[in-house]
Amino acid sequence: FSVEDILQSLRDEEEVICFILNRRNVWDGAARAMKRPNFSTNKRVDVKFTDDAGVSEGAVDLGGPMREFFRLVLQHISNSPMFDGPENQHTLSCHAESLKNNSYLYAGQLIAMSIVHGGPSPHFFAPVLFQAVALGPDNVHAAIEDITDTDIKRQLSEVGV
Repeated sequence: FSVEDILQSLRDEEEVICFILNRRNVWDGAARAMKRPNFSTNKRVDVKFTDDAGVSEGAVDLGGPMREFFRLVLQHISNSPMFDGPENQHTLSCHAESLKNNSYLYAGQLIAMSIVHGGPSPHFFAPVLFQAVALGPDNVHAAIEDITDTDIKRQLSEVGV
């Protein structure tokens, strides 16, 4: 499918997934919505922000709240322990708690949804990670310099990999 086909099918989609979120805690609100049985990445997205007391800001989502949501959630993902490395050069890390609570799945779905729905793209990916996502991991050669964990990098250098 082309991006145009995907976007057209979303425009035609009548079902909507609603994210009701507090700006200061978008990740928890997004994860809660994604755990619902009716969640689907194939539905149109509607976002409503609330204050700390749960009172809606009242904005109708004509695109602005949705883009703000994706900006905030991608910022959270970028700063999370799921990624490692210098700013705008992140690679995946192996974080046990994130594995346990499906954070990697939710992050991948949210990144894809952001791209499809016109939100920001993940500019924080290292080139090797972007290539692995875009081309498939079997089609990418990672160098020792791409490893951000200093202990693993040192051990591989000592072995001569």
